[in-house]
Amino acid sequence: RPNHRYGMAKVATHQLVASMADSGMHAVAILPNVIDTPNNRIAMPDADHSSWDSADDMAAMIVGWAKGGSDSRPPNGSLVKIVTEGGKTAQGGALSHTGRAL
Repeated sequence: RPNHRYGMAKVATHQLVASMADSGMHAVAILPNVIDTPNNRIAMPDADHSSWDSADDMAAMIVGWAKGGSDSRPPNGSLVKIVTEGGKTAQGGALSHTGRAL
């Protein structure tokens, strides 16, 4: 059975980012997969942890965007896909709030 509340929360978050961007604030949404946390490892011990997104790497990306100025940040209002391959987390492509690649 689909979790409609979860889907609605995601849609609302995407709309909030678009609304904030339209009002003059710089806003992006980060779209991780599974975040590598101790609780997730306990809940899913047999999963492939190498594909999980590192919270530390995501935090470093956000700090880099904040310190690097507007040239280093994703486009305003974008949805930023987080990609982890082989245990390394990085920024994937940025999407508009409508899902189109930027």
